[in-house]
This record gives sequence, C-alpha cells and structure tokens, in this order.
Amino acid sequence: MLQALSQTIAVSAIGCNRGAPGANIRVMNPREAPRPTGEQFLRNPQAFARMSAPMSSSADAKFLQYLVSVSGVARQERVLDVACGAGACARAFAGRCRHVVGLDPSPDLIAEARIEAAQSGAGNAEFVVGEVQRMCFRDGAFDAAVCRFAFHHFTNPARVFAEMARAVAPRGWMVVVDVTASEDPAKAAAHNELERLCDPMHVRMLAASEFERIFAAAGFSVAMKIARQSTSTVEEWTRFGDPPRENLPVIRAILEDAVDDDRPGLALQRDADTIRLMHTSVSFVLERSARKSSRPRKRTDGRPG
Repeated sequence: MLQALSQTIAVSAIGCNRGAPGANIRVMNPREAPRPTGEQFLRNPQAFARMSAPMSSSADAKFLQYLVSVSGVARQERVLDVACGAGACARAFAGRCRHVVGLDPSPDLIAEARIEAAQSGAGNAEFVVGEVQRMCFRDGAFDAAVCRFAFHHFTNPARVFAEMARAVAPRGWMVVVDVTASEDPAKAAAHNELERLCDPMHVRMLAASEFERIFAAAGFSVAMKIARQSTSTVEEWTRFGDPPRENLPVIRAILEDAVDDDRPGLALQRDADTIRLMHTSVSFVLERSARKSSRPRKRTDGRPG
C-alpha cells in the first residue's frame, strides 16, 4: 500500500503533495497555512545531527534492535517513525517490517536519512518532510508508530500524540521513548530549567505519569514500560547538549548548590572535582485500550507481557 508513497510525496511547505495523493496521503485544505517548525518542534537540526553521532555506537545499535524486538512488529506491518531525524530508528524497523515512513520537519535531516537508507540498502524505508502536529497522512494509514527521544522538544506533546493515534489503524500499536522528569513537580521544574540551559531547544521533559495520561486521552494503554538509567559527569552532559558558553558557569553553580538535596531529581553525586548526574529514559509499548490484552508481547524477564 505504501509503494505509492514515494511517487506522491513532495517536499513542500507542509510536507504533502497537493497533486494526486497516494493511498496514505491526506490532502490539506489549501487555506491552511503551514505552521513554522518552531511553533511545534524546537530543535536545531545541525546540533541534533552532531549529537546523533554517538547514537551510531554499537550500544545504541543494540538498544534499537532491542526496541524493535519488544515492539512485537510483524513482517506485514507498516510503521511510522515520528521526528525521525537522520533515520536510525526507521532503518532498524525497516529490517523487520513491510514498510517504514520517517517524518521530520527538517529537510536537512530528511536528506541525510534518505542517503543513509540508500547506503544501507533499506529500500522499504521512505522519508518525508512534514509537520508533527498536523501530519500529512490519512487516518489509519499505518499499523504502528514510533517516536524516540523527541517528545521533550515538542511544544504540544499531547497534540503530536493525538496525530500519531489518528494515523495508526484501529488495531495498531506504538512505541514512545523519551527521557523523563521526576514525579515531584518542584524537582521536575528544576530539572527542566537545567535542561533548557544545557540545550536552548529543550521544551520540557514529562514525568512518566504525564505520558500515561496523554496516552490514555488518545485511547492507548501501556502494555510494557521499561526504564533505563544513564549516568554522566557534568562535563559529558554539557558536551552532549552543547549549551552557549555563557551558560556553563550558571549550570555548574546551580548543580553545586543543588547537589546536597538533589533538587532536580537527578541523583546528583559529588565525584572528586566534578558532579555526576543520572537521567532516566522510559520506553513505553502501547496498545489501543480496548484491546490491551489481545497482543501479548515478549518481556526481557521471560514473563508474559
């Protein structure tokens, strides 16, 4: 079904071809003005491409394969990768599904994704420039949707997830992965203040419970939830985020002041002349609420999903 997609998608202001659409392209009202990317998704494409380089490591490749495995994706399924960036996640799913489409607002990153897919032989992967809050796909065009480490850049995460839910078929599923904030509102606010100093394109990290409320509002429930912790020094974290130089002493001063009571909820610890902090990312495997138990999924502990 998605074979016609590459013939009908054009890189336009809203990422949709207004000519004859393919089976999965939704024709937008010509009077609908495209939203500037900055109103829906705050991210510097060049910085994101640079920060994505460590994600090409063998450890990240193993995590991607793990993500594909726990998703339970089937060979005949069509998968949408939202905010796909340079396409690493889409390429991982391409090896296990019928067709995958990567969607991103950045023409530069989509161009890179197409090159990487061609070089890796992922012929069943397509990449589209388009909005994340108003996706250019028909209702139920996909069997599944995935989104990895992007929700904290969305200006309206609930709207993005609602669009993902619209684009997924009635018996579809999703995988959402992102770094989370503390359930304590004060700690979450302090954490997000630090993240915005480290990455000016950061909007807000959500608590796991807030993700689950967003999922439930769109008719999805959590079939599996997997948390991962990663520890880094302040220097490693800021090097990854690449903050403005003038923000570095501010970040350091805040952490020095917060380390004793762990104000941002990052398990802060002093280590000689530096401070270590721990981020928690959560992978959510989601199903339509009405069919929560109809699609058992594999668990790493051997118990049924």
